[in-house]
Amino acid sequence: MIERNRIRVVNVARNTVKQLAEDTSEAVYLVVEEHGQAVYVDHVLGDRGVQTHGRLGTRMPLHGLASGKAILAYLPDKRIEEILNRHGLPKQTSNTITARQTLYEKLEKTRERGYAVNEQEANVGTRAVGAPILVDEEVIASIAVAGPANRITRNRLKDEVAGKILAAANEIEIMMQR
Repeated sequence: MIERNRIRVVNVARNTVKQLAEDTSEAVYLVVEEHGQAVYVDHVLGDRGVQTHGRLGTRMPLHGLASGKAILAYLPDKRIEEILNRHGLPKQTSNTITARQTLYEKLEKTRERGYAVNEQEANVGTRAVGAPILVDEEVIASIAVAGPANRITRNRLKDEVAGKILAAANEIEIMMQR
């Protein structure tokens, strides 16, 4: 059932991904976890969107992405440990989380507020916010908005983009229930 949901989520989420890119004018990504890594399965660039390394099919470490942390936060503890034991916490930038305790603290904060943040951890100069897509209490994907840190400021992220990302994730979850 999980594999079918992963394939289905791309089709179900397409219009929401497009709308979110239009609403934020930034890049929007749909990501799934596969073999302990983030895999980009869809993306749309808004009017001012900047293409990062998030091209379709690209695999990235989960811990350095807002979308990846959004997924990790909702995986069972045993699965998180398996992923960390297999892939570690490779450093991508000077801001990348490389300590397990720090990652666990970020995952807890993600669960508390419902979204994850990437503070230039995968690309210097890029900030992102991501939310999980949950079906029957299982994380099947995540959706993220990414852009230049000078446009996606911490205030804009908190005051505008986080609410839009949570609404988009919720919309996709509702459509996945049908």
